[in-house]
Amino acid sequence: MDANKNMNRNMNKNMNRNGNKRQAGSAENDVQKGETAGDEPRGDLLREAKGNDDEAKKRPAGGTPAGEARAHAAATRNSPVREAPVIVVIGGGYAGLQTLFALKKELRLKAANKAERDSAADACGGHSGQRERTPTPAPVEGRAAGARLILIDRHASHLRKVLLFRGAVHPEKMQVPFANLARHGFEFLQADVRSIHSAERKLELKRPDGSRETLLYDRLVVATGSVPRTAIEERGGFDLSDPADTDRIRAALGAWRGAAVGAGAGGADAAGQARKAAAPEPEHRSPRSVVVGGGLSGIELAAEWADELLRRRRDSGLAADTPVVTLVNAGERLLPQASAEAGARLERELRAAGVALLHGRRAVRFMDGQVELEGGERLPADLCVWALGLQASPAAASWGLPVDEAGRIVVDASLRIGGWDGCHAVGDCARIVDPATGRIEGMSCREGTSQAKWLAKAIRAELEGRPGPVYRSAPLVLCASLGPNRGFAWTRLHGRDLVLTGSLGLLARRYTWKLVDLLPD
Repeated sequence: MDANKNMNRNMNKNMNRNGNKRQAGSAENDVQKGETAGDEPRGDLLREAKGNDDEAKKRPAGGTPAGEARAHAAATRNSPVREAPVIVVIGGGYAGLQTLFALKKELRLKAANKAERDSAADACGGHSGQRERTPTPAPVEGRAAGARLILIDRHASHLRKVLLFRGAVHPEKMQVPFANLARHGFEFLQADVRSIHSAERKLELKRPDGSRETLLYDRLVVATGSVPRTAIEERGGFDLSDPADTDRIRAALGAWRGAAVGAGAGGADAAGQARKAAAPEPEHRSPRSVVVGGGLSGIELAAEWADELLRRRRDSGLAADTPVVTLVNAGERLLPQASAEAGARLERELRAAGVALLHGRRAVRFMDGQVELEGGERLPADLCVWALGLQASPAAASWGLPVDEAGRIVVDASLRIGGWDGCHAVGDCARIVDPATGRIEGMSCREGTSQAKWLAKAIRAELEGRPGPVYRSAPLVLCASLGPNRGFAWTRLHGRDLVLTGSLGLLARRYTWKLVDLLPD
C-alpha cells in the first residue's frame, strides 16, 4: 500500500510539472476573516473549483458551471462510486463532529481555498427550486484523500449537552456555531433530512427557508444522537434538556426567597410568586432542592447544585455540614455498569459533597412545594429538576431505518446499516455491540469518540477497496464532576476496579472531557 501511495504521489508531481496545475489552496486561507460567527457559509456544498486545463477542454460549448454541476449530478445519480467520494454526516452532536474530525485526519484532507468557494457560490447562488449538489474533490492526493466531508444538521449550532448541568448553576457557553467549525476542514449545510434513498445514494433535504434540495453521497454516516427524556408538563418543575431550561433553573435558584417555586416550562407559578412576595427567605435555610434521576447528568447536577448552596451558607456565616440536595434514583444503586463497591464509593463522595440519596423510588410530580413519589410518599421541596437521561433521536425511525425497541439503529460489526447501501451509524443513535464481548455500548461522549475514530478507519478502508477492521470497544470509563473541586472516575482493568476521587477524579474528568470537546471556538 505504501508503494502505491508513493507511485501516486510521484505521478501527481510529474503531472504538475507538465503544466496540469491546480489552483492552490491551504487550510489557513480557508479561514474567512470577514465571516461572523453566526453567518451561514455561502454555497459551501456547491463549490466548483475552476479546474485544470484538461477539465476546461471537456466543458461543453456554452455550458455554465452551475449547469455542469447539475448535469454531473444527473449523470452520476445511480453510480455507486464517483471519482471524488462524498461523505455526508447527518447530525452535529459529539459523535458526528468527532467522526468528521477523525475522517479529516484519517484521509489527510485539506480545506478548499476561499477563491474556490467564492467561485462556486457565484456560479450557483441565486438558483432556486430543486437542485442537485455534487461537491468537487479537494486538491489532495489519492482517491480516498480526495473525499469531501459534509455535515448536515437542522440546527445552526452544536449543543454541548454534557455541560447542561453546569449551566443550570453557573453561566456557561452552551452552543458553538457550525459555521465556525466548518472552517476547519468540512462543509456545513443547515437542513432537515426528509428522506434517505440508499439505492440511489441520495438525500432529500428541506432548508430553513422551505426550499427543497437533493444531495448525492458515496458514504453516509447517521449520527443523529440522542435527546433528553423530558417530564410531562403536568409534572411541574424543570427539565434539564436545553440552554433555555438551564437559564430558567439558574434564574429560579438565584431568585429564591423562601417560597416554593412550582415552576413548569414558563417559570414560577402564580401561587409561588405570591408566597415569595409575602415570605422573605429565612436566613437559616437553603432552598430544599430535589434532582430526579440517578444517571450521570443527575449526579453531576446534584453535586454542582449542592456545592453552590453550601458556598452560599458559608459566605453567610452559617453551618455547611448538612445535605442541601436530594437525589431521587429509581434504581437500586448508582453506577450499575460498575461493581457494587465502586457504586458505594461514588455514593460516599456524593454525601460528602452535600447530596442525600434516595434509591428505589420513582418520582411522579412536583406540586405545591412537594415532590410526590410512587406509593404516596412526599418530599418537601422548593426546587425540583428532572434529569431523566437520554433516548435515541426519533429521526432514524422516521426515515425507515431498522431500529430496536429503544429506537437505536441496528448495525453490524462494521457499523453498517443492513440493507442500506453505503450507510453507517455511530453514537447514541446506534445500537453497537462489541463482537468480542457482546456488550451493548452505552450513550456517552467517550464511547461515541471511540466509535468515530474506528469508523473513520473503516470508511477509508472501504474507499481504498480493502477489508475494514472489525469493531472493538474501548475500555469502559465513567467520569463525573462532583462540583468545581472534586470528581469521580472509574474503569476496570484486568478484572479489578480502578477508582479515582477528589482532585484526581476531577483531573480525570477534565481530561476525558478535553478528549471529546475538540471544538474550536
